[in-house]
Amino acid sequence: MKALIVYSSFHHFNTKKVAERISAALDGKLIKDVDFDNGMIGDYDLIGFGSGIYAGKYHKNMRNIIENADLKGKNVFVFSTRGGGNTNCNDPAIKSLKEKGANVLGEFSCTGYDTFFIFKLWGGFAKGHPDEEDLKNAEKFAHTISDKFNNIN
Repeated sequence: MKALIVYSSFHHFNTKKVAERISAALDGKLIKDVDFDNGMIGDYDLIGFGSGIYAGKYHKNMRNIIENADLKGKNVFVFSTRGGGNTNCNDPAIKSLKEKGANVLGEFSCTGYDTFFIFKLWGGFAKGHPDEEDLKNAEKFAHTISDKFNNIN
């Protein structure tokens, strides 16, 4: 299995930490959103898309990648980090991927340190996250995705 993990991560690099752990667990290639090229897709059997959540949405770079990539028949998964609140933050990405004909194998989300907008006044929200437990859960998630992939191929 050849895995590609594409991520958008800014500010505190919460999503990058999760992406690195998932990539290591899958022995996959890790790239930042700005380095993504649609031509890469054909080289990989499994593609993960990860983003921090900004005002309730994936970063615009990741939304554009998902919207413009040819993912029909591809095995994919999504992951995110969020300040808190909405635990359904992956739903719009999953919907877009399914509409494009991708086979979504799973999703993962955890809290990440957030100092956006009003959270900054209190020193941030979810300080210290993702922590080691969050990262271990991301690794477990990656193993689950690998098992699902192996069971369908």
